[in-house]
Amino acid sequence: MGASRQPEYRLLSKRVQVHVHHAQAARIAAILREIAPRHAPWVIVPLDDEAALHDAMPEMRVLFAPMPPRAGWTRAAQLQLVQLAGAGVDHFLPSPDLPPGVVVANARGVFADEAADHAMMMVLALTRRLPRLLQQQRARRWEMLPMPKLAGRTLLVLGLGEIGRRVASRAAAFGMRVLGVRRSGVATPCVDEVHRAVDAALVARADAVVVALPRTPETDRVVPVDALRPEAVLVDISRGGRVDADAVAARLRAGTLAGAALDVFEDEPLPQDSPLWDTPNLLITPHIAGYGERYLERAVACFAENLARLERGDPITGVVDRNAGY
Repeated sequence: MGASRQPEYRLLSKRVQVHVHHAQAARIAAILREIAPRHAPWVIVPLDDEAALHDAMPEMRVLFAPMPPRAGWTRAAQLQLVQLAGAGVDHFLPSPDLPPGVVVANARGVFADEAADHAMMMVLALTRRLPRLLQQQRARRWEMLPMPKLAGRTLLVLGLGEIGRRVASRAAAFGMRVLGVRRSGVATPCVDEVHRAVDAALVARADAVVVALPRTPETDRVVPVDALRPEAVLVDISRGGRVDADAVAARLRAGTLAGAALDVFEDEPLPQDSPLWDTPNLLITPHIAGYGERYLERAVACFAENLARLERGDPITGVVDRNAGY
């Protein structure tokens, strides 16, 4: 199913049950009631576990579910919209038995500023040698170091979606030359060169690389870590497995990579015995790049806006291409 498919009904045709599936379903339902238009004919049904979700499936038409199960949708014959809470959809798609007519929407762009801010914070921190400065502080050692600047350096952004484009605009404001990878190859504001694919020659041109790719089979281990220059820094805010974290750690331990910041991992939470924790010049954060303040309220507001759009018969926002996986 392509990204342009939209539900063919109007919510105002009758009172519609709006189902909410989450461990905090009651809280989410209360938020939705608070921000819903007073005229909205919505009956909000909280479902706090999978048993309740499966029992309600035959009557579902619209569903808000931050973490829906991947399988078990054969009874959802009336379901037309599943709204997710974040930008990533790899925890849900591909969903083998989700009826083909169901539209999946994400909260694309809602938390893009936070993720872009996080990426640039890490580019700055690594370029300005923060890990070493913190090490000196812990050792109570006063040692002046020459501090590099961002202006004039080259940033490569892998993935020019909502987040990647905002990273590019921030980098351009710092005076960086910005390269980007976008499957369509379409020109993007603030990006000096747009390429269709990641390759070693492109990565080797960058002083800093920010990974903002969706999780798909095509993006698995897509970053050629060996191609990174020794003075380069790497920031990953995408999904675990887009970058080989062990290969990054090996280069950091060998002193052949200046620094890296990883916000995402294949195993989350990152196990306490992972050697990544003790890797020099590696900054680790717990998948919080896009975890903005009032996260639930803002995600629910995105869902409410899409419900209002359905009432008006307008296209909804954040429609996911179920074939592409983003």
